Amino acid sequence: MKRETVAEVQFSGPAGKRPRGRFLAQAKLASDAPENPFGQWDLVIEPVGESDEDQPERIIAFVGFLSPEAPSSELKPGARSELYYGRKLIGTVVVLASASGVRDPTQSDRDFLAQTEAA
Repeated sequence: MKRETVAEVQFSGPAGKRPRGRFLAQAKLASDAPENPFGQWDLVIEPVGESDEDQPERIIAFVGFLSPEAPSSELKPGARSELYYGRKLIGTVVVLASASGVRDPTQSDRDFLAQTEAA
């Protein structure tokens, strides 16, 4: 997964049942057909750092589709998707910034995050 998209993940459910570290979830996109009620694309979610103790239900993470066939154009700033484990809703993701196609390849992840926070 390229680290080109940063998103806020809002978890639902009890804290002890939330995924930790890097994980996969099914993303229910706005463009998904009705026959895919729980999403059809696996989204890789890689937390940027430790979760905020004041808001443990939210994390900032790099996100990207596992499959190169997935509609990466759906990961644009402001895009919102539901996240599922099987049929269970585990949260939502909102894209904050995406550098796809415009990011300088020499730019570090830290510089990209700093740009995102400044915007």
